[in-house]
Amino acid sequence: KSVPDNSPAKPKTIEIIDPNKAKSVVILLSRIKMTYNEISNHIIHLDNAFTEDILQGLISLKPTFEEISTLQSFDGDIKLLGKCELFFLKISIVNGLSQNLDLLLFRLTIN
Repeated sequence: KSVPDNSPAKPKTIEIIDPNKAKSVVILLSRIKMTYNEISNHIIHLDNAFTEDILQGLISLKPTFEEISTLQSFDGDIKLLGKCELFFLKISIVNGLSQNLDLLLFRLTIN
């Protein structure tokens, strides 16, 4: 006989970004092995903290204006957002994200 589980249901993760893109972002993040704060700080300060492969991944998977706008207007519990959504929110604070990533890749490839 099974005993009913009376524990409260675990809240469901809210995923806003396209599932295929989100999966690719999560895979990329697992390869970086830094916190979202560390990643965004390295991008802001133009630190040579990433490999060429990682930078190309960040460039190709960076959030679009629409994705950032949608996430920033989300008014639910932020803690329930998926990993991709939380990462996109974190790097959305980087002014000139695209330019910084392109510059980092350029500097890496000319050296």
